[in-house]
Amino acid sequence: MNPNRKLLSFVIVVLMGISAFLIWIYPTADKPLAKRRQHERPVNAPSCISIENGKVTVAVDAASRIKSGIVVAPLKVDSRHEELKAYGRVIEVSGLANLYNSYVAQKAMMKKTEAHFNASYREYERLRALHKNGNISDKALESAETAWLSNKADVEAANGTLHIIETIIAQQWGPVIAKWIVEDSPSFNHLLQQQDLLVQITSFDKHLEHAPGTALIQASDGNLLPASLVSSAPHANPLTQRAGFFYIIPARAGLFPGMNITAWLPIGPKRQGVIVPDSAVVWWQGRAWVYVQNDDTHFVRREIVVDTPVPNGWFVANGWHGGERVVVKGAALLFSEEFQPKPQPGNPGGGDDDD
Repeated sequence: MNPNRKLLSFVIVVLMGISAFLIWIYPTADKPLAKRRQHERPVNAPSCISIENGKVTVAVDAASRIKSGIVVAPLKVDSRHEELKAYGRVIEVSGLANLYNSYVAQKAMMKKTEAHFNASYREYERLRALHKNGNISDKALESAETAWLSNKADVEAANGTLHIIETIIAQQWGPVIAKWIVEDSPSFNHLLQQQDLLVQITSFDKHLEHAPGTALIQASDGNLLPASLVSSAPHANPLTQRAGFFYIIPARAGLFPGMNITAWLPIGPKRQGVIVPDSAVVWWQGRAWVYVQNDDTHFVRREIVVDTPVPNGWFVANGWHGGERVVVKGAALLFSEEFQPKPQPGNPGGGDDDD
């Protein structure tokens, strides 16, 4: 036989064998593929998120809630005045300290001149008695009288200068702080030692004839500090162009002279509401939300209005009542559960099982 024909016959036989082998193994090779396709069908896994009456509800069973550390507590009833939001700044008191030093120096000077006056007056009276008996000359008496009158003029001048300093202090810092200086009050010493800070508060929205005796000042860390009214401010805030009022707050890390601050002034009648703790609030899209417990396993996310801050939380007057149970620890866990991506078919965790 021709060698070329032998080679061609051999190639044909090999190709037929390969084809037969592929036909034999095809059903077996396709089984894993078919299995994968079966698993890629949509899986209707049960979800813990639902929407009821337009409100998002998260379902968490008791065991999962305990394991996650989610804590629920009832809202407490409280009553507070309506609060006016105001603005201000922490006042630099170095200028006041300088005036105080001038006042102290002038007061010492006045005491010195008074001592000289009293001594010269006693000497004049002694010499005048001797002069009546003819024991001293007219010239000696006149010299004593001149010294006494000179010291008297020094006292009047020193007293006038002291009064001018007191007036300047009152004009720049108000009568209450001026009185603190005159009386060497502990309140003033606390200011000088920076145990307390002086703030000037002004309202943009409403002119107040009389400021409330107390206010809340928001510190740089977001906490609220109690403030006590001092007096009306005798000069305008350069930022607001209104005078406003002076308040005293306890010194706190992160608050420095010159810093702008936000304040809340209680005005109007009291309103009843509830206190929502900070730990219960989650923020989303610039709004505040809390999770309310509907029953043992369901929590509804509800919005709250946060326009009245209180220490460690918010006062909410409308739409809430005392005793409502909200998540005070673990609200962020519920929020992440609500918004976490759900497993997709074919992805890890999507339910692939091996036969």
